[in-house]
Amino acid sequence: MSLDIHPVFAHFPQAFTFTVLVLSGLCLILSGETRDFLLVTLKTLAVCLPFTVILTFAAGLFDGKIRLKRLHTPLLIKKIVIGGLFIAFSAGGAVLICATPMTTPFMCGFAVLSFCSFLCSIALGLLGVKLLTTRLPG
Repeated sequence: MSLDIHPVFAHFPQAFTFTVLVLSGLCLILSGETRDFLLVTLKTLAVCLPFTVILTFAAGLFDGKIRLKRLHTPLLIKKIVIGGLFIAFSAGGAVLICATPMTTPFMCGFAVLSFCSFLCSIALGLLGVKLLTTRLPG
């Protein structure tokens, strides 16, 4: 059986992050029932996002340990730091959207956290491409 579970997991937070970013933008420009409907979806995805990021982070650590035998390579250290930021931004967004009223200032703050999560997702993907051809030693 192939141990390619991390690349499969990696697409869940990427899709969630992009969708959360788009929905947060729409919630900023729409009003009424449409906004309320989208806000329910946005809250659901925002709460699920940190869990998908944490699972993917754990799968990435496991994958790095199995394929590279150590987690202290410069590229993996960058991925670990950016992954930690991704967890922090997504968790912060989940707390913000659930614990505060969804007024424009709070929605703007949530959109900023969503954008930061999106940037982390892009950076992790670009770094991950560099590791695609890495195989077990020997």
